[in-house]
This record gives sequence, C-alpha cells and structure tokens, in this order.
Amino acid sequence: MIVIVVSLSSSTQAISQIEASPIQPERLYNYHQLGLVIGLGQNFQSGKYYVECDDCIFEDGVKFGYTIGLNYEFNIDDMFNVGIMGLFDDFGLKNSFVENERLNVSSEDGTYNEIITVPFRHTAESKFTAISIMPHLKFHPAKFVFFDLGFSLGFPLSSNIKHEKELTQTTARLSNGAIVDISIDGTQETKVVLEDNEFPEVNQPQFSIVPMLGFNYVIKNKVFLRPFFMYRLPISNYSERGEDFMVNSWRIMFEFSMKL
Repeated sequence: MIVIVVSLSSSTQAISQIEASPIQPERLYNYHQLGLVIGLGQNFQSGKYYVECDDCIFEDGVKFGYTIGLNYEFNIDDMFNVGIMGLFDDFGLKNSFVENERLNVSSEDGTYNEIITVPFRHTAESKFTAISIMPHLKFHPAKFVFFDLGFSLGFPLSSNIKHEKELTQTTARLSNGAIVDISIDGTQETKVVLEDNEFPEVNQPQFSIVPMLGFNYVIKNKVFLRPFFMYRLPISNYSERGEDFMVNSWRIMFEFSMKL
C-alpha cells in the first residue's frame, strides 16, 4: 500500500511539472522547429588588403549586405535549445582614398609644359558571397527572450574586386595663367578601371563566432516570429592578400518558425 501511494504521488508531481499553470506557463521550447531567417545589415572591414596597383592599400571598407537561410532546432531541456542554420551571405565592401600625383601637362597650343600635382580618388568595390553552416546553442532564461551562440563554417562562392582610379578635377590652372583640361596619363579619360578580377588568395573555409540576442513572439499556436540581432566575428583571415584582412558583419534578423 505504501508503494502505491508513493508511486501515485510521484506521477502527480511529474504531471504537474509538465502541465501549464499560472506559475509555470506552457513551455515554448518543447518541440522541434523549422524556420526561415532573413536579415539586413552592414559589413565592415578589419585589417587591410592590397590590389595590383603599387602602394594601393585599402582599409576601413563598409557596405550593406544581407543574409537568408533556414534554421532547425530542438530543445534539450527547459532552458536550452540546440540547432543548425544554413545561410547564404552577401558581404561585400566599398573603400576609397585620395592621393596626390604629379602630372606633366601642356597648354592647348603645345608651347608650354608644366608638372602639376593633382588629386586622384582610388575606389575599390569587392563583391563577396558565401554559404555557411552554423551549429548554435540557444539559452532562453524567459519565454520572451533568448541568447544564442553559433560557430560558423563558411565557404566563399564568389569573390570579385574592382579597382577604379578617378581624377577629382578635370581642369587645372598653370603658373602662366592658362587653364587646361587634364586626363589620366596615357588616356583621354578622367576615370579608368585598373583591376576587375577575382579576389586573390581567398581562404577556404572561413571560421566565425556568431553571438545573437532576440525575442520570441507567438503568432498562433504553431507559428512564431523571432526578431534578433546577429554579429559575425571572424576568427580567420578572408584572404592572405593583405594584413589581418577580415570581413565582420552585423544583421537585424527575422525568423519565421513553425512547430514540426
């Protein structure tokens, strides 16, 4: 008789721990989920990279990018989920700097030559895309908020660099008072493309640590909306054509998730 009472008591306690109550709301993370994730944000450069032009070094590049993919996850207890994301990233950069160069220019009638100093703007635009696999561990101390930490293994799909050189002025006044049109040496142009190639020496694969912070919203019984902030912190160089060249990013993400 004692054994039966103990058994019934234990069963009642187990059921009471699972069922929803005002003190213990229904758990949000007691099933498998599949979600679509999409987000926009900014890419920004750390370190520096080189191009084919001598003494052209690009730093501090930034550009907006986007991320889209799928997320699958399931709970391992009341406070932790594990999952894996498959993502596609666009994370290019745009950089520019101005330098002065000396040009030999002539008057229109060709009777007077002079070497002048002229400012040029160098602009580099890189276009990078990649797919990545990211296992992650999610901690949800409350029903409406979560902290997430992922480890990303990325594989670049395309990497292109375009380097342009442009005069910032198209005329100059010589010391004799004459005003002349100026162009880039060897051309009649004020803007030329110096390089438009595949970005060299890209490392495969790419490794990143990805912390995330977000919120849970229940749209209906089996559908959830989760806005979250994601920061990608690379731990490997994107390319060896540079010094500690990495592409960081942040994203404002949205996940539309469904109970399976």
